[in-house]
Amino acid sequence: MRQKTFKIYLQIAAFVCCMTSIQNIAFAQQIDPDALGYYNEAIRFSRSQSLFGSARVQAMGGVQTAIGGDVSAGTGNPAGLGLFRRSQFSLSPGFGSANTNTTFLGNNTLDSKLNVNVNGFGLVLTKLKDDILPDKWRGGSFAITFQRTNNFQNQFSYEGINTRNSLGDYLAESALGINRDDLFVSLDSIFTLQELAFNTFLIDEYANAPGEYYTLARDSNDQLLGDMRQQEIVNTRGAQYQWNFAYGGNFDDKFYFGLAMGIKTLNFRQKKEFKETVQYDRNSIPSLLDFTLTDELEVKGTGINFTLGLMYRPVDFIRIGVSATTPTFYALTENFKTSLTANFDNFSYQGVVLNNESLETVPGTFNYSLTTPYKLNAGIAFFFGKKGFISGDVELNAFNSTRLSGGNSSFTFNGDNKTIQNIYKTTLNLKVGGEYKINRLLRVRAGAAYFDDPYNNVDDINRSILHFTGGFGLRLPPGISIDIAVVNTRFDSAYVPYTLSSGEHPTTTTKNSFTSAVITAGFSF
Repeated sequence: MRQKTFKIYLQIAAFVCCMTSIQNIAFAQQIDPDALGYYNEAIRFSRSQSLFGSARVQAMGGVQTAIGGDVSAGTGNPAGLGLFRRSQFSLSPGFGSANTNTTFLGNNTLDSKLNVNVNGFGLVLTKLKDDILPDKWRGGSFAITFQRTNNFQNQFSYEGINTRNSLGDYLAESALGINRDDLFVSLDSIFTLQELAFNTFLIDEYANAPGEYYTLARDSNDQLLGDMRQQEIVNTRGAQYQWNFAYGGNFDDKFYFGLAMGIKTLNFRQKKEFKETVQYDRNSIPSLLDFTLTDELEVKGTGINFTLGLMYRPVDFIRIGVSATTPTFYALTENFKTSLTANFDNFSYQGVVLNNESLETVPGTFNYSLTTPYKLNAGIAFFFGKKGFISGDVELNAFNSTRLSGGNSSFTFNGDNKTIQNIYKTTLNLKVGGEYKINRLLRVRAGAAYFDDPYNNVDDINRSILHFTGGFGLRLPPGISIDIAVVNTRFDSAYVPYTLSSGEHPTTTTKNSFTSAVITAGFSF
């Protein structure tokens, strides 16, 4: 990690971690206070909120461990590639709508966001022996697949009247112990949040208490200048994708095995704009009018993992599948910057007339490594002749085994890793779905999935995720398939814009609903 920029980032990160996305409920009383907040990124990039796979698989609740014969096997259970009878190419475009309902200080705010994406594509090359040959080794398939495995597209917003505290209180508390002289810096070399707040005149040091600060959002009697109208928009975008190079083999049409190497890419962007406006009464003389804090974060990276899969058909109507995926080993790079604008009403302060004061930090960069949890999958499928099947999967994720690394002699991730062990747990995700063949051309599908809450009793918010799915498929000659899936995803989240030592900071709760549609067009040859 860079030397100077990292030292700077330590102070900015205190604010960044308080304003992270869906996991941010007030952990300050339960976790290691020295943690910088990267434990939030660890869970964000380790836990998928989305189903992945072809439209066929998504329409059935994401089940595929014991089914096979689908391009999604390249990313899921590679043993399923052994069930292909013909080579295939497929392409899956998708689009989605994110809808949020956020409660803040008694007010509800609705927000939404649309996006179009490439859900995935894949090429499967199959070489099987003719059925008349007696050899039990039947051959197999090699696949190159590309899948969207996680979705960061979301936006929520909120606003309300806070009569008890201000973000300015947090800014003043965050500067505790800093020498006032150290906050006087060149305006083109501002690196920390405290320097921003000090040089835009939002905070200053008490004359009789060195190292302690007050905010100009309060008057000389330590009272808020008025009711504080607080509002924020949090916009996230990006996704995680995985390239897979996989092989699945077929032994005697009963035992199937597969190996896969996955190359994961990650692109996450977040922009947050928090604005606070003073609501003066008629008898007050305005000084500070409003201030806006804008935070921008971008994380990019690449990782690698490996998957081993097995599938067994003891009788014609039952298939059993298992797969194990190693941790993904990521190398990540963050880019970030913060800006602060304070508007005053021609206010004279210590001989300076204040109006519009606006500054931003020098953009920073930070490199680190993330090791996500290993995953174990098991599934079983029951087939009803050629009319269809029903299948169920269970997936184990050891989120408390997630690890962060990087830094130098002046910094380690010990605090964050300790926090990860304390607040995350091992989860079981459950999936169930099925397919029914109406006729030679048409198939209908439905399913559901439950993703367990990875948090270990940190608060009273249940962050489990529910998916409800459905769709249909067409099989058209010669070798053309069209599948359509619709997935509705629901979960609750919480967010804390800032924290205070008194514990009186405001909290938001959000009901999230995502609806996505995927179309997979395939051609067999």
